[in-house]
Amino acid sequence: MEPRLPEDLERTIFESVTDTPTLFSLLLVARRCHIWLEKLLYRTLTISQSSWNFPLLVRTLETQPARLTWVRTLQIDPYILPNDERVQWILAHCPNLESLVDLSYGLTPLALLFGMQRLRRLCVDLDTVSGLFWRYRSCAMVPFDGMLPNLTHMHILDTARCWGRMVPLIANGHLPALRHLTFRSYSSEYDAVEAYVPALREILEVGGCPLESLVVYVPAGASRCAPRLKQENDVELEPKKDLVRELEKEDARFRVLEQPLGAHADPWSAAMGVEERNTSRIKWLNWPPCCILRSQDVRK
Repeated sequence: MEPRLPEDLERTIFESVTDTPTLFSLLLVARRCHIWLEKLLYRTLTISQSSWNFPLLVRTLETQPARLTWVRTLQIDPYILPNDERVQWILAHCPNLESLVDLSYGLTPLALLFGMQRLRRLCVDLDTVSGLFWRYRSCAMVPFDGMLPNLTHMHILDTARCWGRMVPLIANGHLPALRHLTFRSYSSEYDAVEAYVPALREILEVGGCPLESLVVYVPAGASRCAPRLKQENDVELEPKKDLVRELEKEDARFRVLEQPLGAHADPWSAAMGVEERNTSRIKWLNWPPCCILRSQDVRK
């Protein structure tokens, strides 16, 4: 098919259509369209073993490794086999990776993670980063050289008892560009966050990065207890302080937000709305954005 529009205009039109089903059809229009759009197809890659086509994905990438240089966003689903060497191979060969969401339970070597120098957004459970801390769930970090110089957004999946792990990572200059940090509380009690206010306060005060927002997500509908009374010797009664609300008032960067159960959302879109101080205006967005190439979509 002969082009009827200037090449740059035609290319812009085709590249503006990024949803996966349409993109597969457009790849068949003409050779020149295939060249433009194939790179878009690989910009966002989801590694999943829910289908039997994961081996096909690996074989395709092994025979055509240049495709890995097109990947900008990578998501590893929780159903992937733990410690699958093929996943580590893919991670090691994505030099232009900018966003990584690791929902798996496999271990990622510390050197591999901190070798991603272009990484800007990271969603990870620190327990799965091997060689980072001395003991399982310990906050004592193993000294190492290295940093993620361009990482601006970080979403931590660890339980609340591990939130303090971020203090040495920030204080020691490993995340010099970090601006937005989010945690997740798995408790149905809103006030469960209160026990970890000291760690949250230390993250806000430690320095080492230009932190603009620190957000803790609690399940939507989490109950918040009324101000309780603290009893001392069965005589003196006084209201117990709400440490979470106090920290929210003291530091405008900190906020506790509710997240709908089962929502697959971009945590940072909500976190960056913290300055609005109005959770009703926060929109939950599908993430990763753009075209998503899943392992079952791979075609040779």
